[in-house]
Amino acid sequence: GGSEGYGIRGSGNVPLIDDSLAMTLSGFFRHDPGVVDDPSRGKSDVDSADVWGARVSLLGQLTERFSARISATFQSTDGDGSSNVFSTNTRGLTAGLTQDYIAGTGGYERKVLQLDATLNYDLDWAQLTSITGYGDSKFEDVSDVTSFLGFLTEEATGRDDLGSITFLPSQTKKFSQELRLASHSGDKLEWLFGAFYTDEDSDTQYNIYASNPNTGALLMSVYPDTFPSTFQERAVFGAATYHFTDRFDIQVGARASRNEQYYEETIGGPLNVPPYYVQATSRDNSTTYLFSPRFRLLSDAIVYGRFATGYRPGGPNPGAGFGTPAEYGADTTLSYEVGVKSDFLERRVSLDASVYSIDWQDIQLQQRDPVTQLAYYSNAGKARSRGADLTALAAPARGMQIAASLSYNDAQLSQAFAGNLYGRAGDRLPFSAQWSGSLALDQELDLSSQYTAFFGGTATYLGARSGSFPPRATVSRVRVPSFTTLDLRAGVRTEGWTFSLFVRNATDARGILGAAPEVASGATGLYLLNVMRPRTIGLSVANEF
Repeated sequence: GGSEGYGIRGSGNVPLIDDSLAMTLSGFFRHDPGVVDDPSRGKSDVDSADVWGARVSLLGQLTERFSARISATFQSTDGDGSSNVFSTNTRGLTAGLTQDYIAGTGGYERKVLQLDATLNYDLDWAQLTSITGYGDSKFEDVSDVTSFLGFLTEEATGRDDLGSITFLPSQTKKFSQELRLASHSGDKLEWLFGAFYTDEDSDTQYNIYASNPNTGALLMSVYPDTFPSTFQERAVFGAATYHFTDRFDIQVGARASRNEQYYEETIGGPLNVPPYYVQATSRDNSTTYLFSPRFRLLSDAIVYGRFATGYRPGGPNPGAGFGTPAEYGADTTLSYEVGVKSDFLERRVSLDASVYSIDWQDIQLQQRDPVTQLAYYSNAGKARSRGADLTALAAPARGMQIAASLSYNDAQLSQAFAGNLYGRAGDRLPFSAQWSGSLALDQELDLSSQYTAFFGGTATYLGARSGSFPPRATVSRVRVPSFTTLDLRAGVRTEGWTFSLFVRNATDARGILGAAPEVASGATGLYLLNVMRPRTIGLSVANEF
């Protein structure tokens, strides 16, 4: 039911100077086929995309003590249209894989450049490491917001027959530097200390244009909004592992950080005369830590525990001048985990099992002002997650491997959102499935001394989930059903060549990955669904030389 896709990928390792300098090169191009139609515009497969990228890395052992690795990675994505599907029922599609957007919307571009350098120096008594990174990420999105921001266009133009289009260009440049000193492994006391610094500069815009809904032609700027921001963090960290015996050790660690953020916003256009302007700063300190004992029961069985804290910075709020809070605070987690890792029957069977508990406090919650429709953040309520994970691998016969996993997760609010009626204690956290699991079987057969055949399949189950908390109590929270998928594969290998056939989503399931009301008010009863790709059949050919 969709278009065709294809891709090509290659990589290679090239020695440059004997054993002291080498280079790795890789690159790819991929055309992702579209599967979503837009009957209102007479277009099919609007969500196709072209993706390409490359990576180069140099590794040099410059002296016996000093080594360096320098890498550069680039990736570009050019999407023709949105993958959203419209439906009036979140438990299933009502009109197939279709959408209804005005002309000129849905496209997007992403470009990512990453540079990094890792330097290692052996001091005999410790290892000194420097990690330097630089990233440049660009994103541009064109969306149809007529349904819930069209009132701005109507107010600015005096016409109710126009469309509203948003252009969302954004660029983030980030520099990071880490220095760490670590002991050599194998000592009774292993330790690591370090310092970290990052500087992030973002330039983001949110421009609303009045447009001709039939042609996509832009008529005038209605709401030009620019909001540059910066983020800086300085941190020190350390960890130590003490081996009391060959079978028992304990690891402890801590990280202390301070971040500073700056934000400013300017909104112009015919609705803001004179232009609206606001600036804000925020500063925050945090300390996180971990404690993890480990005990070896047998040579092939380890029992471990882990207690750790987590932290996410707050920051200044967009739209603070419109009555929303000037800033929002950090949210934190406390996590506890106990588990076992073991191998049996001469490593033909392995088993990993764990139980965990996570307490989440001062949850950062995105909300939307009912009058201006501006998004902002606040801190509200508490949540907790209790669960268990089980993974098993087995090789019961020659050439056969079986892998199974099962997860149980009870994630819910433990405290209601203060002042907001839509988040009640006991409500499940967004898109958290209570049960999920997978089962995979692969078999290899030697057809001859030169040919090896292989075949297998993977079945995956994801339980029912509730969507994001709605922006207000009058909007119903969506709930999406469980689904099961089946992937199949088969092929043959010979003399460096591999020929493979695959069928992804063989049962053509319409699993819903995400869902949200199509408009902020929820008045139309229409939903945006993110649906997994339909049955996809393909062939791949690979060669190693």
